[in-house]
Amino acid sequence: SRPDPRTMTRESTKSKRPKRRAQLAALFEIGSAMLETMDAERILQLVCDRASDLLGATGSVVTELDPGTGELVHLRGSGVLEQTRGFRFPFRGSLNGAAIQQRQPVIENDIQGSPLAGIARQVPAQFSRGLTVPMVCRGQVLGTLACVSGADAPPFNDDDARLLMAFANSAALAGYLVERGFSLVTGGSDNHLILIDLTIKEVAGKVAAQALDRAGIVCNYNTVPFDPRKPFDPSGIRLGTP
Repeated sequence: SRPDPRTMTRESTKSKRPKRRAQLAALFEIGSAMLETMDAERILQLVCDRASDLLGATGSVVTELDPGTGELVHLRGSGVLEQTRGFRFPFRGSLNGAAIQQRQPVIENDIQGSPLAGIARQVPAQFSRGLTVPMVCRGQVLGTLACVSGADAPPFNDDDARLLMAFANSAALAGYLVERGFSLVTGGSDNHLILIDLTIKEVAGKVAAQALDRAGIVCNYNTVPFDPRKPFDPSGIRLGTP
């Protein structure tokens, strides 16, 4: 008899659950770290470590686009790319540059046979497969997040790209907030919320929340510890994920 497609779908879904739980746990860990600290280097390192773990990569790296030189700079890395911090390479002619130009993931499972191999050979690490996604926040490309692996590893695929994009979004948000001097108030590590203290920006939380609402971003205005403003006109806004 032919197998029941519904049974096959249920079995396939069940087999993916442990991996999905691990992915959600990693993203939750990164979100919690963003609640507890705005140490960008710690968050970026955590993004690299967890991305490598979940994708089975031999290394990962966060790069930043230097607008002054047009180069990409390795900020933090893990695995075989851990020691490449500070490495610079041209924006054009690389997987990273292609991801930024296209604003979408770029997968190359045969780097050595790719036109982009020239830049890859300059990196002081050995790998054959690469997956790079852009880090974008508010329409601005801040850099890239990339994972690499050897020829004996499974090829990167679209599911890997979607997962890496989630990590890249976390890295981009952390970098964007830190760069602009926002202060995050710790909410502990047991929830999905970010409470931002706007006191140093001299903007009321209610005003900020209303402005964000007009821009299509839903959030709440919220009191912060030792808030100098009244409860109905507080100094903070609260952001979260569903």
